[in-house]
Amino acid sequence: EAGSSKPASPSTPSSRRHPLVVLDGFEAATQMFRIDKSTFPEHTGALVRLLFGMKCDDPEHALCALTETPEEVSLVCGLVGWWERYCESAQGISMAGSEAWIPIKVGERLPLWEVGVIASQAKVLKDLRIPILYSSMWECDLTLVPVSDIDRATCVHQVVNQLGRRGE
Repeated sequence: EAGSSKPASPSTPSSRRHPLVVLDGFEAATQMFRIDKSTFPEHTGALVRLLFGMKCDDPEHALCALTETPEEVSLVCGLVGWWERYCESAQGISMAGSEAWIPIKVGERLPLWEVGVIASQAKVLKDLRIPILYSSMWECDLTLVPVSDIDRATCVHQVVNQLGRRGE
């Protein structure tokens, strides 16, 4: 079970390799939205449908996360036609750019205390100037890259993993 046995030194970065799985298909396309906190109550019904009460003809999300800080509410979710139309006319909801993001699943059953997973993924993408969004889950992490960069991102990760297996 994830999180059941913690290593003695959690500050030591792991040298483990983590398998990467690109989530593909239309349902993997993901977008980020900002919801103005002052208008949040106006959008409760739409958010409940999006997060919990999807209808049978709504596409499934590869990732759906609602996050709140004292300053803002952010939503990362799949591209859903009715939600996009809703956001176009709704006050207080902004979409972060027009390009979709594709999640790359990092590892399986990653221990929550493992050090360096995000940094190692981000470093190779930074070197290619590929922007990322990152989402940590209980059993895996998701690195999201713009759809226009997905081929370069997966290629560089394959090369890095090959070099790592050979000890280079």
